[in-house]
Amino acid sequence: SHAVAMKLHNINTSSLRMAIRAACLALTVTALCSCGDFYTYEEDELQEKPTMTLYRDTIDIMAGDSCRLIAFIMPVNVGNVGVEWYSVDDAIAKVSGDSLVAVKAGACKVVARSAVDESVADTCLVRVMKPWKGVPQGEYMNETVVYADIKVHGQRPGESLMVGAFVGEELRATPKLMNWNGHEYYVFRISGRRDVVLGETIEFRAFDRRKYQLERFSYQVNFDGQSHGTLSDLVSLV
Repeated sequence: SHAVAMKLHNINTSSLRMAIRAACLALTVTALCSCGDFYTYEEDELQEKPTMTLYRDTIDIMAGDSCRLIAFIMPVNVGNVGVEWYSVDDAIAKVSGDSLVAVKAGACKVVARSAVDESVADTCLVRVMKPWKGVPQGEYMNETVVYADIKVHGQRPGESLMVGAFVGEELRATPKLMNWNGHEYYVFRISGRRDVVLGETIEFRAFDRRKYQLERFSYQVNFDGQSHGTLSDLVSLV
């Protein structure tokens, strides 16, 4: 009888333990469920608001050229917010998908914004230039000549790096590569207007077509019909 009593005691104890465990599990599930809504609310409240930053704040581009538009969304784990692009002035630059197409010379802004939250947005300035092609003829006469060494961030003038001499926004000359006894240099033959023989300010610019970046050299010269720089002392455009 003692053995039977012990067995019944063990059974009762085991059943009690199982009942306690079941009750604890039920309470835990209830607590987790009720806390789940609370946690989700807290997470929504505390989650960092997405921000958008464009790849660059200024794009320099020539009319007729195009480039891809890139936007970065932070934090990276925010998910797909969808990016929509539009141009403030389609007559100057227009947008197709994530591509920018330069139409004509001028400046306008391009806007990127989230498709799910319009407050998540950024803008960039687009400056469209006339193509640097051809030097004016006819009403121009005389020349100011500049002998120069040209190197922009280690790059020489070529298809992707264009260099020009300007009066205002008018292209007056592009450099010609020369070689004398194995020594390379560049020559600008800058045209002057017939009605303004002397005194025009000539400035020099470089345009990187791969980076869509315009740079202005600090060197300037007034149109005087003379030569500037020599083979032994080239004007430095770097």
